[in-house]
Amino acid sequence: VRYDYEAAGFALTNELIHLGRRRIWGVTGCSRRGEPVSFMEQFLSGYSRAMADAGLPAPRGPMQDWGDEIFLINDYGSKDQYAAELLKLPPEKQPDAIIAPTGEGAALLIQAFRRYGLSVPEDISVAAFFSSNNNRSTYPYISCMDQDWNTLGYESMMLLSRMIRSGDRHPQLHLLDYRISLCGSTHRELYPFLERKLEDRDL
Repeated sequence: VRYDYEAAGFALTNELIHLGRRRIWGVTGCSRRGEPVSFMEQFLSGYSRAMADAGLPAPRGPMQDWGDEIFLINDYGSKDQYAAELLKLPPEKQPDAIIAPTGEGAALLIQAFRRYGLSVPEDISVAAFFSSNNNRSTYPYISCMDQDWNTLGYESMMLLSRMIRSGDRHPQLHLLDYRISLCGSTHRELYPFLERKLEDRDL
């Protein structure tokens, strides 16, 4: 049981494109053991598809890969250094939007950008692909895909219960509908503490 991460990556990227952003960075990484993170690979697929559909480049390189720091919690220093390196790039190479892997990473980026005089979302939009309500403990709230652990756990146990009762042991994939919260880190009209859901009709 998992969310449709590929579709969510496409939808979140497409929303930024609709806002007029053209240099959008989709940041990924790996686990502490250096292994790929499956949900990030699916997000990257959706991000790349949205960029391709819009005829935009989807940059990949060291700046778009946070390595094993994607699940960092309070490492502000690394994100401050990241912002400093980003601002050394020629203006035409700098992103006008970043989708960070997690809400924690996005929150640290916003703090770092402020220190260097950048305004969010005017100068640069910041979103998080994966978040568990921490997007609502920042200033401003962060646009993200909501990860509802209660729903995930409930649906997993329901599927397991049905398999036990039926005796069917074949692996099953159950995709949950994604939910994206749009907030002030990308939408000025929602700054700082308003939010609305990204509906299918908006795509």
